[in-house]
Amino acid sequence: MYSLIFEQNLQFNPVPVVRPGPYPPPPYGPVGVGYYPGPVVPPGYPDPVPVYPYVYVVGGFYLPGGVGFAFPCVFALLPDRKKLIYQQLFQELNAIALSMGRTWKPEQIMSDFETSLIPAVSAEFPESAHKGCYFHFNQCMYRRIQLLGLATAYSQDESVRSCCRKLMALPLLPIQEAKTSFYNLRATADPAVKKQLRDLFLYFDDYWINNISIEMWNVHDYQHRTNNICEGIYIPSFTTLGENIYIYDFTTG
Repeated sequence: MYSLIFEQNLQFNPVPVVRPGPYPPPPYGPVGVGYYPGPVVPPGYPDPVPVYPYVYVVGGFYLPGGVGFAFPCVFALLPDRKKLIYQQLFQELNAIALSMGRTWKPEQIMSDFETSLIPAVSAEFPESAHKGCYFHFNQCMYRRIQLLGLATAYSQDESVRSCCRKLMALPLLPIQEAKTSFYNLRATADPAVKKQLRDLFLYFDDYWINNISIEMWNVHDYQHRTNNICEGIYIPSFTTLGENIYIYDFTTG
């Protein structure tokens, strides 16, 4: 079994530039330690931002004989995170695979719930099972809780917290029970809690029930429920480089 796990991460700083003028020699000048010569830009002009500001990691997960091996496959520099860009990336990687006499048809794909990525994966890998990361599902839920001003109630009110956690646990139920369990939870909630969580219930119904397919976010009986293993691939390297890096450091380091 071969799975692909997608994760987007860094955004680069503006490119360090060399501005004309009397500068002391390196390492005290504009090409100091840890920097690389950039384009010559006149004084007063802003530092240019790279054309490809996003890093996208495609990791592989291989299970020969039940023993899992994770490895990075591709580090792609992308100009944005639109559906067309993702499709072009997948098409380019597929062309490379074909040139090597290979067929790129992953059995399973796991990612976050980025709205532009989901249709791109569906278009380019129609036969692959696309699952959403359970960690990112809960992250989306808690961000919505914060956005709706429910963070204090979540932390201080046990009834509110219990109801929210039951929502977060729905992906762990058998898929045929997930939708019914949501409506049962909403119907049987304490009236005061139901009123307080009204907007959260509406959000879940609109987005997770009627917009994102239940098949994508349901991870019941699924061996790998998160793409945390992908983060284990690239976080050590990116931590060494730093959160805000220059493209020259990335491509040469």
